[in-house]
Parts: sequence; C-alpha cells; structure tokens
Amino acid sequence: KSKGIAFAIDDFGTGFASIDILKRLPANVVKIDREFIKDIDKRDEDRQALKRIAELAAIYGSSVCAEGIETVEMRDIIRQYPINTIQGFLYSKPLPFDEFMHKKFK
Repeated sequence: KSKGIAFAIDDFGTGFASIDILKRLPANVVKIDREFIKDIDKRDEDRQALKRIAELAAIYGSSVCAEGIETVEMRDIIRQYPINTIQGFLYSKPLPFDEFMHKKFK
C-alpha cells in the first residue's frame, strides 16, 4: 500500500482465503465468494455469515465486494450489509477489455 499498489483478496471464505490471510495481508478489497451469496435469499445462515465477513474485513481496513449477484432480490439483501461493491450477472457477464470500455451500464 505504501508504494501505491492496491490489491484484493478474491474468493474470500473458500480455500486459502481465510481470516488469517485477512489479518496478515492488508488488502484494499475483500471479495466474498459467491458460495456465501448464491442462497442469500433463502438461508438466514448465509446472510449472517455474509454480515460477519463484511464486519471482519472492515475491522482490518478493507472494503468489501460481494461476488455473484444475479437477481434484484440478492442485490436488495446485500444493500442491508456493510458491503461497498457488488458484482455479478445482474449487471454484466465478464467482458473483454475493449467491449467493457464501450458498454453502457444501467
């Protein structure tokens, strides 16, 4: 960070992206894996886990991005939590750079 380099921890909550990583690596952004998002409109446990992960990231000074937002209902639930950014098919599929630069987003 002192050199002006920003980085994100992707797929947080799965594999090697653990709380220990969050503590040791002062990431600018923590991207919460879609496994915690995909059933958020159906499972209270997933909503509670999402809230706690977002709070932990904030404690360590990271902003939070929720991956895998596919429906308006999911987006509306996510807005209730301390999450700074969302991404997913609700807004766009992954795009090549040139196509992204010319896309009109809603």
